[in-house]
Amino acid sequence: MIAGLSEDDISCWMLDEKRKEELKMGIDLFFKTLGKAGLGLISKVIAIKGTSYIKEKTGIDLDEREPSESELKALKGFQSENQVELLQIVAGERMHDEEQRTERHKTDMVSDSKMSKNIRPLSLVSLLVFLGVSLFTDVAQAKFDQLVTLLQYVFAFYFIGRSTEKVSGGGLSKLVKKVTG
Repeated sequence: MIAGLSEDDISCWMLDEKRKEELKMGIDLFFKTLGKAGLGLISKVIAIKGTSYIKEKTGIDLDEREPSESELKALKGFQSENQVELLQIVAGERMHDEEQRTERHKTDMVSDSKMSKNIRPLSLVSLLVFLGVSLFTDVAQAKFDQLVTLLQYVFAFYFIGRSTEKVSGGGLSKLVKKVTG
């Protein structure tokens, strides 16, 4: 449970649109409450491990209601005292995500499909073509801004991300292992 929401509540594919929006607002409010209280690290750990982890470690049940002032104070103390452990949980999750991403890239490169090997360059080229066409046609400013933002992300991933991985000799996962290990 998160902020009083059961797994059944969070099964959004079974809910109507109004209920989905209410649940999303409740979850956002829960994490904003923790963030405003200076508990950003704990909110990240809850997103990774769930509220049961915090209950096990602190005895504070965050499932049924918003935390009281005294509980927020206790959570701040827990966060301060266990910062290294909490950071290791967050770093471990990031490292896991990076390893999965790297594994997907390796799988794409081993594949016999030309499309899987060339999807990143083709995405970059097609976005550049769309940008070029939109410069000479009448496109709404909001759509143009979205295209430029998307292109910035693709450029960052394609050039900066891959270059950083090559320079560091394996990417973020090796860097995280050096820091935490």
